[in-house]
Amino acid sequence: MILKLAKKAGKPFNVCEMQTIPRAYPNIIQFKISYSSKEYTSIKATATMAGRKVANLYPIAAYNEPPKISTKKKEGLLYLCDNNYIPIQHHHFYKELTTAEDVEDPV
Repeated sequence: MILKLAKKAGKPFNVCEMQTIPRAYPNIIQFKISYSSKEYTSIKATATMAGRKVANLYPIAAYNEPPKISTKKKEGLLYLCDNNYIPIQHHHFYKELTTAEDVEDPV
């Protein structure tokens, strides 16, 4: 639905914040387009496959545990955080990344 609207309007659809919804409402997505908005906008999400509705919209987990990055890469990311190249609201994410010495990062 969002992508269809973006294609029709010809403008990108930027979502700045999303909210987790309890499993009691599995087909509802809430989002904000602006940080200044006090309320979330809700849309009903449904999927179809071969013309029939798909009951489960939850993706299958890609990993059993969070993927690890090299210590050197994490140090580089934390340097970017410390020098404010990465917005402050994302610093916690980068500080919580797990590392391993035997990981080879492609980039």
